[in-house]
Amino acid sequence: YYDRQEQGYVVTTYEKLKDFTLPDPYLIFHNYDCDLYGTGPLKVLENTGAVTTALAGAVRHDLVKDEVSIDGVMTMNAPLDEKAWEAVAQLFNDGSGSLRSDETAYIDGIYALLGQKDGGEFLENIGLHENEGKFPRFLRQTLVLSEVNLSYSGRYKSFISEGTATIQNIYNQPVFAEVSCLIEVKERRRGGEIILYLDNGTDYLYLSFKGIVMSIRSSDEAFNQGILEKDAKDRSVKAKGDAPAFTYNLAGKGKIMLLKRRFGIEE
Repeated sequence: YYDRQEQGYVVTTYEKLKDFTLPDPYLIFHNYDCDLYGTGPLKVLENTGAVTTALAGAVRHDLVKDEVSIDGVMTMNAPLDEKAWEAVAQLFNDGSGSLRSDETAYIDGIYALLGQKDGGEFLENIGLHENEGKFPRFLRQTLVLSEVNLSYSGRYKSFISEGTATIQNIYNQPVFAEVSCLIEVKERRRGGEIILYLDNGTDYLYLSFKGIVMSIRSSDEAFNQGILEKDAKDRSVKAKGDAPAFTYNLAGKGKIMLLKRRFGIEE
């Protein structure tokens, strides 16, 4: 139907029109501005084997410039050492990214990921989660980011985020910190690829995943040393049935240097 207030054609469910907290997709074609705007779960990166990702929020497609941009909540989960990984949370835990519960894209993303009931409860008690943790099961992931702004790059044939984002939590450890953020996600026939670099000016986290291998490095040398000291079998998961294999290792400093050079990030 045509929504005169939105000045565009709306495609959604009848239930969504009655209650916008439902996770149903919502799409508007602004015929005057010639763009598409939608909210809900977004399929950007799916074929990533043992690493699971989810993205939800708002997406805009400028049909004149053929530019796609996304503002959403992103989760990533991998079979890593949870205890060691939670220690990384302490590097960034400064509360600088708190109180975003009034942002439309964030709210839409949470409802799309958690559903109406759990999403509503989480948003209502976000301050409690910030102070005490105890996140809903679906958000108890290796890494949860919000305010992730992705734009499609024809040059690299990937979605890239440059600017800032908020680390919401690492597993059950609340972080809520605003950081400089570089993310690149690629969907290829052979599988999805992820590169992620987070930096708060003092500490950093680098992560890349391709095939079955994840490479990680942080500014915490104790964390890095812990990866080096683990036996390969303790850093790996064997393929079993339909479940793919997975392994992780310590990324060399050269990978981070090359990434910064590629995107013009100053040392």
